[in-house]
Amino acid sequence: MQRWTQRTACALIALGLAGGVALAQPEPDERARRAAKAVERYQAYLARKPFHDWAFDKLIEAAVANNALEALVEDYRAASEKDPSDLAARVVLARLYARVDRRDEALKLLAEAKVDAKQRASWLALRGALHLRLREPKAALTLLRQAAEATRDRRLLGGIQRRRGEAALAAGAKQEAVAAFRALAELSPKSLSARLESARLMADNGLTQEALAELASAKELAGSKAAQRCRVLAEIGQLHERRAEIQQALGAYREAIELTGRGNWLARDLRARVLAIHRRAGKLDELIAQARADAEARPADLGRREFLAEVLEAAEQPAAARELLEAACRDFPQDLALSRRLLALLARLDATDAQIAEYQRILVHHPQELELYLELGQAFAKSGRLAAARRQWQESLRERLKDPALCLRLAELYARFRQVDDAVELYRRALQLRPGDVAATGDLARLLNRT
Repeated sequence: MQRWTQRTACALIALGLAGGVALAQPEPDERARRAAKAVERYQAYLARKPFHDWAFDKLIEAAVANNALEALVEDYRAASEKDPSDLAARVVLARLYARVDRRDEALKLLAEAKVDAKQRASWLALRGALHLRLREPKAALTLLRQAAEATRDRRLLGGIQRRRGEAALAAGAKQEAVAAFRALAELSPKSLSARLESARLMADNGLTQEALAELASAKELAGSKAAQRCRVLAEIGQLHERRAEIQQALGAYREAIELTGRGNWLARDLRARVLAIHRRAGKLDELIAQARADAEARPADLGRREFLAEVLEAAEQPAAARELLEAACRDFPQDLALSRRLLALLARLDATDAQIAEYQRILVHHPQELELYLELGQAFAKSGRLAAARRQWQESLRERLKDPALCLRLAELYARFRQVDDAVELYRRALQLRPGDVAATGDLARLLNRT
């Protein structure tokens, strides 16, 4: 039965008609119709699955966004009174009551509902969650235990065990909380992600020793798989860091870093954590010595050299960092990522001539890298050498004359450095290649108005 009644729809339409019309936005009555259609879809879904969380959240989101939540509650109240046997209406109304802080009424509605065996676990879990929000953990725990026994659905059980763990902790039943969080992991015993989630829940709830034990199990599960071991070690390090066990944290981070390749996102994150720990402790000199020893032990490992440069810069030794990266570029002249590290440092140091020289050097090895030509042109332009900048930008365009995106980028660069004729020419070329580009047309019009 459709519950999006005329009263609720009118509330949306009235709100839409009262609002102004923004540029490129639907008309108010059209926005209201779309909102009403969206709510109808979520209601239709909830009529079949009233315990579904995502559909309920979207229903609330649409109603709140259009200031129609009260009307929606009233619609469901009327529908529930009209047909007391309509379980879906009763459940959704109870959930709405819970959202508007009428939790006692929500609990009463749910307690009086008649559910079949298939829906019993969801019904018990919802009641348990409401008792938990009302700070009645013992009642919540009883219901959540019953819910866990009433289903074998792993997704549903996952949510039940999470809440059961929280309720057990609130009720002072620490061992049951640990058992609940472990039961969550055992739903997928071969899943590293499930084991890590279990450990995080323990850690977040102050069960740090139990979390470390769970992470030890996760490490065994990861076995010799480097990527998985890194994830576990990162979690172990963060937990030790949270407990102010700094040496253990650093040990875990370093072990994880050793397993990762250069440029790995997790390695970057862990190195940043190592740097932050030493910075907070005022021990950057100690970290410099350690990083230098690591880099010298394995000179072919560019990740170690790059980290040493990062630490040197953090310690306000940019000249030493520059010297280190320049030496590395001499040793590995074709490494583009290394060159980009050096270029970024030179930009921060405002060493334009050195930056230009490095761009020219690396372009010999990577003549196909379009971005390098564009960036080299900007470096020339910033130093006032506009003719040289123009040569670089024209070189980048030479083989891509029919690329409208590149034409627009170059037009913006020319405009930024007040090369108006070149900018106008490229805007017009881009519009020939991509007619009807509103943004480009506007940019060209503004440029012409300024001249």
